[in-house]
This record gives sequence, structure tokens and C-alpha cells, in this order.
Amino acid sequence: MLFRRRATMVKVGIIAVLFIILTSVGSVQAQASTPQVDISCSPSELTFDVYPGATNITAETICTIANPTSYEEKIELNESHGDAEISVEFAGGNVVVVPAGGEVNVTITITASEGAESASHNLEITATVIELNGTPPPSVASDSDDILVTFNAYDDYTIVCDDPLVISINSDYQHPNKFDSFLISNNGNYNTMLRLITTDLDELLAPYNNMSLSVNVMTMNIASNESVQLDFMLGGHDEWYDVNKSSWEVLDNGTKLLYINSTVLFETVHPPPICLQCNQTVDLNFEIYYVQIESNSGVEETTDEEDKSVPGFELSIGILSIVCAVMIANRKLGRIE
Repeated sequence: MLFRRRATMVKVGIIAVLFIILTSVGSVQAQASTPQVDISCSPSELTFDVYPGATNITAETICTIANPTSYEEKIELNESHGDAEISVEFAGGNVVVVPAGGEVNVTITITASEGAESASHNLEITATVIELNGTPPPSVASDSDDILVTFNAYDDYTIVCDDPLVISINSDYQHPNKFDSFLISNNGNYNTMLRLITTDLDELLAPYNNMSLSVNVMTMNIASNESVQLDFMLGGHDEWYDVNKSSWEVLDNGTKLLYINSTVLFETVHPPPICLQCNQTVDLNFEIYYVQIESNSGVEETTDEEDKSVPGFELSIGILSIVCAVMIANRKLGRIE
């Protein structure tokens, strides 16, 4: 009887020991088979110049991939950058093997696109375990780190207008003001603000009394890669007959001619650190013809119907005078050349 009891107790003890061993092994195996990965990238902020011809459009960051488990892991790297104008390359490929408890450094090269819009973007690098100890992991394990990518602003724009600008006036028609325009193109990579400065032209016009350059705005906002038209007009404040014409050149037919050759300046209100073209001087060359219309005193007056038109001749006296003045001026310029 005692022997049977001892045998039973031995069996129970063996079963208990086996249970404890199996439980411990199962626990260790369960813990070891859980994939884990950590990623950290440095530097975490990168800045690029993206103007045409810039040399620092490429930069590198190093990401450290850590495997805290007791088994070898194969890890896949991926990136996400939204609408950032960049390309991303993983040195040696985007799959790395990290030993148990070890780390691997991966160099990542980021290249910015020339002319990219000035802005800051988030580049996310993600590490995902795709194999644990040579087999697919029983669960998903991943980690990510962010890199701030910034494109520096740069200024660049072009401005064009007609040359020369011809204005024809006469003593009967006192409001001949003709609008012309500047075509302004923002070739930079951000929304710029420009202002127009007319100091040099204003000083040149001062002796003629009441003459000035008029524009609809002196400061304007222009979006990147956009063009705007800025209208302007050279004329008298009130009437052209108030303008001082005493120094104007007198042509053979009595027409008066004035050449105005000056400049205006466009400048960026808040210039960025990089200015390919922040201040641009624009040449303005005006030719102004003033035709004095002779009065018809002593000549038999015509009726209204006769005055309206002459069969086969539709140009008015005023327009003919202007045309003649321009022809004479062109001949004179030809002789000078």
C-alpha cells in the first residue's frame, strides 16, 4: 500500500515538473517570436536651395534600424513624402537584415527638384519586419521616423513693355492719354510682392509741369509661375495744354516733339535670402507728338453735312496732321541714323 502511494506521488511529481518545463518553454518561445523594430534618423531636418543652378539640391540622412529581439530580422524600409517635389534613394536597397539585438545604419539620399515651390514637407521613413528568424512574422511590427524637408524661397522675375511708346496729341483733342502695360512674370518659387518706384522718371518730368506716370497700383502680389499685366499711362494731370512745351523740338510742319527716356524700378518688398532678380530696372522711351491745328478763320465755313465727310477722303484734318508728324519724325530719325 505504501509502495503504491509512493509510486503515485512520483508520477504526480513528474507530471508537475513536465508541466512547469513545458509552460516555461512555451512562454519563452512566445516571447521570442514577437517581432520588434525601432528606427531613428539623423539629421531630422534638411534644407535645400532649389533655384536654377543650385548646387545643394541633394542631402543625406542616416537612419539607424534596431532589432531588440533574440532572433535575426529582415526589415523593409519605405518612404512617404506626400506632394513634396523630391526623390528618395536607400543606399544598398530598401531591405536590410538586422541581427538579434543589433543595429544597422542605412544612408538615405534625398534630392529636391529644381524650381520646387517654397514650402516645408514631412518625409516619413517606415521600417517593417518582413521575416523573423527566416520565417514570416506572426504579427505586424513597424516603426517610423519623420524628416522635415524645406525648400528655400528665391526671387526671379521678368518685366517687359513696348519700346518705344508713341503718344500723339493735338490742340483740339485734349484727352489723348493712351494706356500701355508692363507684363510681369514671377519666375520665382513663392508668392512675391513687388512695388513700383518712379523717382527717376518723376524728376525728369517735373520741368514739363503736370506730366506724370499713372498706374492703377504701386504694389502688387504675384503668385509663383504666374504673370500679371500692370497698366500705366503717361499724361497730364488735367489737360495736355497745361503741359510746358517750350523746350520741345519743333519739326518742319510745326509739330512739336518730345523724347522722354528714363527708367522705373520694380523691387521686392520682402526679399528672400536668395535673389536671382529682386530689383529690376525697366527702360521707358516715350515719343510725344503735339500737333497744333490751324483755325479756319477767313475761310468760307462749310455746312455740317459738308464738314462731316469728303467723298473718297475719310481722314480728318487732325488725324492727317498726326500721321504727317510721325512720318516727318521717322524721316528725321532715319537721317540721324
